[in-house]
Amino acid sequence: MTYCLAINTDEGVVFCSDSRTNAGFDNISTYTKMHSFVWPGERSFVLLSAGNLATTQAVVKRLWSDIEEAAPVNLRSVPSMLAASDYIASISASVQKQHTERDTANTNFEATFIFGGQVGSGRPETLLIYAQGNYIHESDDHPFLQIGEMKYGKPILAATTNVEPHSGGPPTARAVAHNPTPPPHPPAGPPLICSSSGKMLSISVSA
Repeated sequence: MTYCLAINTDEGVVFCSDSRTNAGFDNISTYTKMHSFVWPGERSFVLLSAGNLATTQAVVKRLWSDIEEAAPVNLRSVPSMLAASDYIASISASVQKQHTERDTANTNFEATFIFGGQVGSGRPETLLIYAQGNYIHESDDHPFLQIGEMKYGKPILAATTNVEPHSGGPPTARAVAHNPTPPPHPPAGPPLICSSSGKMLSISVSA
């Protein structure tokens, strides 16, 4: 099960993801689903991933490769969050196509992403990038985005999140939404990873 969440508020963006993947009760592993790309004072991004692990890992590897090789288009050169989202979407579509062309078992290679952060002094933004390459933006009426097992915690988030955070607001709602019931399977290391855009503080939370 994968569950990733981003809440955009007036004071910044809160990101949260689990770190557990499994292919059966006795085959549980831990892989991070939150990836940070930060250049202090210039830009900061967080990418949350859900879906086929081979696809998500290939996309993240390509993002870092383009940065290291100073490709004409990379996360350090894009002028806006929308341009960055288009760039990530095109990489994801390319990776999925490559995997599908080599596949002989009708494997589902789709992956979805939540991409958030800010460029320069611009307003922090969050976008949900679908497997098909299109994406949607968060709004004042719907300041949170979810991927993976989206049914978990959605009523709590809808009832408690707003654009003007208050004490006990979005961060608390995020924690409750992420742990609605006791874990049904043995934990594979700390399952929750949290980060806040701007301070880029990462926190591991045990179940």
